[in-house]
Amino acid sequence: MSMRKLIITSICILLCLTACQEQNLQPVEKPLTVRATIENLDTRTALQPEDNMYKVVWMTGDQITVTDGGRSAVYGVSAGGSSVADLEIVSGPTDIFGEGSLAYYPSSLATGSIPAFQTWAEGAVVEVPMAASAITSDMVFHNLCGMIRLDISTALEGVEVDRIVAFADQPMSGQFTIHDDRAVITQGNEGVQLRCPAVPLGAEPTSFYINVPADSYTGLVISVFDTRGRAQVIRLKEGAVYTVRRSEVCPITLVANDFETVPLQGAQLRPGQDFNQMVKRLTGTRRTVTDADSVLKRIVFETGSRVSSGLRADAFDSQWPVWINYNEGQRLITVSTPADYFQANKISAFMFAHLESLEAIENLGSLNTDGAITMNGMFSYCGSRSTTMDMDVSHFNTSSVTTFYQMFYYCKSLSSLDMTGWDTSKGVSFNYMFYSCSSLPVLDLSSFSLASVPDKNGLTYMFSRIPYLREMRLGPAFQMTPSATPSSFFLASSDAVGVRTASMADRLTIHCTAAAANWLCRTNLRWIKSGYKIGAPKDVEFLDRETGEPITVIWGAD
Repeated sequence: MSMRKLIITSICILLCLTACQEQNLQPVEKPLTVRATIENLDTRTALQPEDNMYKVVWMTGDQITVTDGGRSAVYGVSAGGSSVADLEIVSGPTDIFGEGSLAYYPSSLATGSIPAFQTWAEGAVVEVPMAASAITSDMVFHNLCGMIRLDISTALEGVEVDRIVAFADQPMSGQFTIHDDRAVITQGNEGVQLRCPAVPLGAEPTSFYINVPADSYTGLVISVFDTRGRAQVIRLKEGAVYTVRRSEVCPITLVANDFETVPLQGAQLRPGQDFNQMVKRLTGTRRTVTDADSVLKRIVFETGSRVSSGLRADAFDSQWPVWINYNEGQRLITVSTPADYFQANKISAFMFAHLESLEAIENLGSLNTDGAITMNGMFSYCGSRSTTMDMDVSHFNTSSVTTFYQMFYYCKSLSSLDMTGWDTSKGVSFNYMFYSCSSLPVLDLSSFSLASVPDKNGLTYMFSRIPYLREMRLGPAFQMTPSATPSSFFLASSDAVGVRTASMADRLTIHCTAAAANWLCRTNLRWIKSGYKIGAPKDVEFLDRETGEPITVIWGAD
């Protein structure tokens, strides 16, 4: 080959390679429309009684969520009526399809939880939980659950069903994973509440459908509540097993002739995080517990109420409903129930978190916290943008609470806090509990116990950044072994004047026992006494909690 031919050939090869590279560098077309097929089924929740199978079609307005584990996108059905639909992008990235990506219907299922609350639909269910592999934008959805069909009749007159609660030895809702195309509950032991719009019962059975994971259920209890405040609890035959298979219906026939008036007791609230998100949904704030709400001014808890509309905030097994409503003009949330008190959920964490303009919580005394286990972040950032806020939580029963972490974190406007009578003997974490309560002058912790705190790491920053703190009252159980001295108990060495604890007070007086005083003077409370690193020294005095006499201590070195 001549040199001229070799050069020409080389140039041609280079041009071809360049063209191929340029072609490969062109942006890949991202799907604005996806195709979703439901596993060879063609009618929406139409039942075939001969084999108890059910079929589903897409409906206009249905939405799915596609997630790659970190990001998510929502696609919506613009034209339904078939088991195959083209869905258009609603929000989120379009490059989300690939190995490991999943799609969920309904869209909310992407939170990883089979819902404990479902809504009645005549002869059907409102939504059928489904999922699909989203390696490409052409997806096949599989049913994740089966159904229980309750065929209920009564010989009584005027019975209208308000809700049905189902509970078994096996969990019916909660966090799930997918195994063999079916949902498997991994966390939670909740049942299901089916909410009904006053559905009449009669001599002929009325069918109520409930989505549940495929499983064999034992110990099944069905509670039927009517609109007149009556209930019948039906415990199915002892030892009976009700098997629900994926995409199948398990029929159960019930007769409800023994309704009894339910005593007006506590209305069970949903977990604190759910309550917080529902409040923010009404005020227009984004829905996570860490999203700041700067709109809401007041929350009112109202018992013995006749309100029967709004967002439902009762737990799945609550005997009585809880309604949340928002008055935009007054910037007011009203939490209402016909019961005589509200029963706090055992998980009361973040209940009022980041309601930053909140000025008052009225009738908080109607909130019964018996059985609450976690209160971490319960009031964090609550009222942080308000001018002043007082809080009386002295009625709280905290005898079962283990976690107080960040409970009043950044409650900057909190000027008085009544916690007298609290039992903290099971508390293991008090970290950041009063951090940045920058308006608080007095802390009465006379009943507090540190008996269950495993080590000093359960107390870090507990009293940090409380500049106006001038008085503390501590009980005999508020102490640890001398060696357990949390390094950041009262402040960090970098806290500036105006922020560091007690820096804006004339002195800090602590009423306690001699043993507690000798322990406290070995914590970094000594930095307040000495003015270590930043700020002037402050007079810190210990007085005997019984006699008021001064307690002499030997301060540790900085």
